[in-house]
Amino acid sequence: MIYIGCHLSVVDGYEAMGKTMSRFGGDTFAWFTRNPRGGRTRQAIPEDVEALRPASSAAGTSVYP
Repeated sequence: MIYIGCHLSVVDGYEAMGKTMSRFGGDTFAWFTRNPRGGRTRQAIPEDVEALRPASSAAGTSVYP
């Protein structure tokens, strides 16, 4: 199986990343927990992370821990 995706920004949250990936027609994505050039790590909000699951299911993809 071939996975098609891209790197996405976490600035708008995990749910937004899943929706963006779906809009682009991808079935996978990766993200950086912080800017690789420096800066703070964005704190994950558990409710936002869990909101990624239904967004992914609606797009026909899966979320792996």
